[in-house]
Order: sequence, then C-alpha cells, then structure tokens
Amino acid sequence: MPDIANVLEQEIGRECESIYNWEQHKARPRAELLAKVAALRAIGKRDAKLRLAQLFVATKRARPKS
Repeated sequence: MPDIANVLEQEIGRECESIYNWEQHKARPRAELLAKVAALRAIGKRDAKLRLAQLFVATKRARPKS
C-alpha cells in the first residue's frame, strides 16, 4: 500500500520534500496548492481509503513484473 506522502505527492503535484518543508515552516505553499490541500483534508475516511486503493492498483499495474 502506498504511504500518505506518496498520495499527497500525486494528488497535489509536489514532491514529499516540499510538503515536509511546509510542515517545518521552512517554506510556504502557493495559494493554488493550499486549495488542493484543503480539498484533500475535507474528504472522509471512506473516500481516503478509496483513493489509496486506486493508487495502489495503479502503481501495481505500472510496475513491470520481475
């Protein structure tokens, strides 16, 4: 299962390092990114689980079999 950082990275289009810097108050996100983060925070558990499951399926399909 993908971790939350990877989900955020995909959903808002920023790298994990950028998100970490926002959390540590080393940088501030732009206004359009704040809107995306706010939208993600507004989803419920059911929607969050669904998005994680969809991402998991998508990443499994994208990986070549070894």
